[in-house]
Amino acid sequence: MSFPPKKTRRSHAKTETRRHTGHALAGFTLLLMLLGLASGSWADTQVSGTITTDTTWNLAGSPYIVTGALRVQGTDGADGVTTLTIQPGVEVRFNAQRSLSIGNSSGSP
Repeated sequence: MSFPPKKTRRSHAKTETRRHTGHALAGFTLLLMLLGLASGSWADTQVSGTITTDTTWNLAGSPYIVTGALRVQGTDGADGVTTLTIQPGVEVRFNAQRSLSIGNSSGSP
Protein backbone atom coordinates (compact mmCIF):
# COMPACT_ATOMS: atom_id res chain seq x y z
CA MET A 1 0.00 0.00 0.00
CA SER A 2 1.44 3.35 -1.01
CA PHE A 3 0.49 6.78 0.22
CA PRO A 4 0.26 9.84 -1.97
CA PRO A 5 2.99 12.43 -1.55
CA LYS A 6 2.55 14.95 1.28
CA LYS A 7 1.87 17.73 -1.22
CA THR A 8 -1.25 15.91 -2.41
CA ARG A 9 -2.51 15.42 1.12
CA ARG A 10 -1.99 19.09 1.91
CA SER A 11 -3.86 20.21 -1.16
CA HIS A 12 -6.66 17.77 -0.27
CA ALA A 13 -6.80 19.30 3.23
CA LYS A 14 -6.95 22.78 1.71
CA THR A 15 -9.75 21.68 -0.61
CA GLU A 16 -11.69 20.27 2.32
CA THR A 17 -11.13 23.49 4.29
CA ARG A 18 -12.35 25.56 1.35
CA ARG A 19 -15.37 23.32 0.95
CA HIS A 20 -16.30 23.68 4.63
CA THR A 21 -15.73 27.43 4.48
CA GLY A 22 -18.01 27.63 1.43
CA HIS A 23 -20.75 25.70 3.23
CA ALA A 24 -20.43 27.95 6.28
CA LEU A 25 -20.67 31.06 4.11
CA ALA A 26 -23.73 29.71 2.28
CA GLY A 27 -25.38 28.85 5.61
CA PHE A 28 -24.63 32.31 7.00
CA THR A 29 -26.05 33.97 3.88
CA LEU A 30 -29.22 31.88 4.15
CA LEU A 31 -29.56 32.82 7.81
CA LEU A 32 -29.30 36.52 6.97
CA MET A 33 -31.94 36.13 4.26
CA LEU A 34 -34.31 34.35 6.64
CA LEU A 35 -33.83 37.01 9.28
CA GLY A 36 -34.66 39.64 6.67
CA LEU A 37 -37.84 37.79 5.73
CA ALA A 38 -38.80 37.35 9.36
CA SER A 39 -38.46 41.06 9.99
CA GLY A 40 -40.84 41.64 7.09
CA SER A 41 -38.72 44.04 5.14
CA TRP A 42 -35.58 44.54 3.16
CA ALA A 43 -35.72 48.33 3.13
CA ASP A 44 -37.88 51.30 3.98
CA THR A 45 -40.52 52.38 1.46
CA GLN A 46 -40.43 56.13 0.96
CA VAL A 47 -43.71 57.76 -0.08
CA SER A 48 -44.90 61.25 -1.00
CA GLY A 49 -47.13 62.91 -3.59
CA THR A 50 -50.70 61.96 -4.48
CA ILE A 51 -52.20 58.46 -4.32
CA THR A 52 -54.92 58.37 -7.01
CA THR A 53 -55.56 54.61 -7.25
CA ASP A 54 -56.65 52.14 -4.58
CA THR A 55 -53.45 51.22 -2.75
CA THR A 56 -52.53 48.76 0.00
CA TRP A 57 -49.53 49.15 2.28
CA ASN A 58 -48.44 45.73 3.57
CA LEU A 59 -45.79 44.29 5.88
CA ALA A 60 -43.44 43.54 2.96
CA GLY A 61 -43.03 47.29 2.35
CA SER A 62 -43.03 48.34 6.00
CA PRO A 63 -41.95 50.71 7.36
CA TYR A 64 -43.43 53.35 5.04
CA ILE A 65 -41.64 56.68 5.44
CA VAL A 66 -43.63 59.78 4.49
CA THR A 67 -40.92 62.05 3.07
CA GLY A 68 -43.14 64.82 1.67
CA ALA A 69 -46.77 65.92 1.66
CA LEU A 70 -48.93 62.86 0.94
CA ARG A 71 -52.53 63.05 -0.31
CA VAL A 72 -55.07 60.29 -0.97
CA GLN A 73 -57.48 61.65 -3.55
CA GLY A 74 -59.49 60.45 -6.52
CA THR A 75 -62.37 58.33 -7.74
CA ASP A 76 -60.72 54.95 -8.29
CA GLY A 77 -62.38 51.68 -7.33
CA ALA A 78 -65.88 50.27 -7.45
CA ASP A 79 -67.08 52.67 -4.74
CA GLY A 80 -65.87 55.75 -6.64
CA VAL A 81 -63.41 56.73 -3.91
CA THR A 82 -59.66 56.17 -3.89
CA THR A 83 -58.74 54.11 -0.81
CA LEU A 84 -55.44 53.67 1.03
CA THR A 85 -55.54 50.45 3.06
CA ILE A 86 -52.87 50.04 5.74
CA GLN A 87 -52.69 46.41 6.86
CA PRO A 88 -52.32 45.48 10.55
CA GLY A 89 -48.74 45.61 11.81
CA VAL A 90 -47.53 48.03 9.13
CA GLU A 91 -45.43 50.86 10.51
CA VAL A 92 -45.88 54.35 9.06
CA ARG A 93 -43.31 57.02 9.95
CA PHE A 94 -43.43 60.72 9.12
CA ASN A 95 -40.37 62.89 8.56
CA ALA A 96 -40.52 66.29 10.28
CA GLN A 97 -43.15 68.70 8.96
CA ARG A 98 -44.81 66.03 6.74
CA SER A 99 -48.53 65.28 6.51
CA LEU A 100 -51.18 62.91 5.17
CA SER A 101 -54.34 64.42 3.68
CA ILE A 102 -57.46 62.53 2.61
CA GLY A 103 -59.60 63.99 -0.21
CA ASN A 104 -59.28 67.63 -1.19
CA SER A 105 -60.37 70.86 0.36
CA SER A 106 -63.43 71.26 -1.91
CA GLY A 107 -64.98 68.13 -0.41
CA SER A 108 -64.62 65.94 -3.50
CA PRO A 109 -62.87 62.60 -3.11
